[in-house]
Amino acid sequence: MEESSKAVPVCGRFPQVPFCGCTIPCRVAMKEVQLYKVLPGLYLGPLQAAYKVGELQEQGITHILDLADQPYTKYTDRFKYLSIAIADNENEDLLQHFASTNAFINDAIARGGAVLVHCDACVSRSPSVVIAYLLHSQRMDVDAALAFVRTARSRAKPNEGFMRQLRIYNSSLPSRCDSNSGGKTV
Repeated sequence: MEESSKAVPVCGRFPQVPFCGCTIPCRVAMKEVQLYKVLPGLYLGPLQAAYKVGELQEQGITHILDLADQPYTKYTDRFKYLSIAIADNENEDLLQHFASTNAFINDAIARGGAVLVHCDACVSRSPSVVIAYLLHSQRMDVDAALAFVRTARSRAKPNEGFMRQLRIYNSSLPSRCDSNSGGKTV
């Protein structure tokens, strides 16, 4: 019995079950999953990246910011989680969460750890939250932050509603840059 409990789980989302009911079985899907390093201490990834406990620990990840709108098994003994169920649609209010998501990311990095920000596919929600973090912490403008995120995750494409909210958020931040600096601090 002990040996079976140490075996690799059949399902990444629900490792306690003896079968995988996911649309694409986890063992197949996990082969393609990767983490995308945006900055030291800041990673993007799809939902399945949160199942790769060994790789997360190898990268020094201590915090997981979960923006998926579906449940999965969380390793609360190994990682600190912030879970916010956000739908990927243009009418979803993501702006209201930027202060808490920025604080969570800052906390991870300030403690010498790293954070994985994930949604389901790592295309719209999680890149949007990372862009908001870059607007706040790196003093980038929206277009520069999106381009920067795309250097790590080329498929990043926040939906139009999230892009509008990022522009609103950016305009609410104190003016911190010279117009000739391209959005970076001078």
